[in-house]
Amino acid sequence: LQEKMDDGEAQLKRALAICNGLDAAKGTSRSALMVLCNVLDTMSEHYMEMGAYKKALSTASRQVELRQTLYGGDHPKVADAVARLAEIQYNAKEYDKSLANYKKAIDIAEKAYGKEAPEVARYLNELGLVYLSLGKYDESKSVYERALTIVESARGKDHLDVATCLNNLALLKLNMGLLAEAQTLTERGLAIRKQALGNESPVVARNLVNLANILIAQKKYDDAESKLLEALKIQEAVYIQPAHSEKIETMLELGKVYLDSGKYEESQKYLEAVLKGD
Repeated sequence: LQEKMDDGEAQLKRALAICNGLDAAKGTSRSALMVLCNVLDTMSEHYMEMGAYKKALSTASRQVELRQTLYGGDHPKVADAVARLAEIQYNAKEYDKSLANYKKAIDIAEKAYGKEAPEVARYLNELGLVYLSLGKYDESKSVYERALTIVESARGKDHLDVATCLNNLALLKLNMGLLAEAQTLTERGLAIRKQALGNESPVVARNLVNLANILIAQKKYDDAESKLLEALKIQEAVYIQPAHSEKIETMLELGKVYLDSGKYEESQKYLEAVLKGD
């Protein structure tokens, strides 16, 4: 979380070595395999964040096989592993494989929890992003709206999961050019997150950046600048390291806003900070 990626990877490799040692000492015991699954899950996420997709796909595929061995094919833990694999496939731009695996995870979750369960909504949200990336807006809209209905019914209209659904729908509307609708959805999600998490949460900062991007698309540069500065203030208080990726991304957006609005000195300041941070 501190983006000390080399140190984090060293700890993961140490954990993996311990798991392998347990296997050698005790055979393929169930408890050793369960611990190994958790290590592989974190490793696959780490490699995905690093853009090392070949390693991420390998560890995620191994985790799916282990969970199937441990729990059988229709267990919720298998659904989680399949969804992790689908997420990595999405990031590696293997969209067809990602689509198939998200649908598999949804099928398992529906059998385990029922079709109106929040666990199903989580996978629907992820599936919607794949459809969006493929330009299949109708399919994306359908699964995003289904996820929102499920979560509002199960959790209530002011739950944090509702804010996630609203921001996903807003992203779809933004891509469709429906900017006013996107802004309304994002502002509602922001209000939920501020109410639940307070005004100083990094999650709130991300939502502010999302809102700023919609304002930029509408050429509302002053409003976008205000939201980005608010987000950056939160991030600077939360992330002590000067080059945290979320701060860098917010500064990049600020640099672009200032460039587009003709404020060249301010733009140069932020873009140089981004370059230094990168």
